[in-house]
Amino acid sequence: MQRRHIEALLALDGHRSLGVMGEEQQDRIQQSAQKEDTASQKRAAEYLEHIGEEEATRRAENLTNPNAYHPKHNPGGHDLDTCPVCGHETFCVEGLDPIFGRGDAPAG
Repeated sequence: MQRRHIEALLALDGHRSLGVMGEEQQDRIQQSAQKEDTASQKRAAEYLEHIGEEEATRRAENLTNPNAYHPKHNPGGHDLDTCPVCGHETFCVEGLDPIFGRGDAPAG
């Protein structure tokens, strides 16, 4: 396939009744993100098992939010949320996806 063929397909895809390439790409991106999330949660669960519940609790109790919300000084900040792996209120995001509003670079 030559570049002009790809350009022609992309031009056709821009037509409102034919636009599927973008949807396919979004599906691949979402599937990849879900795989990454699953792998990340697995690593977190293994780490939690390694340090034990007592140490996890100690760390959760001593946690400070590096990106805490403040209406004047940090309006883009976020409150802590419950970590889906350990169940402690320790989940923190550095920012939100501008389109979907989901956190990026999460840490629990």
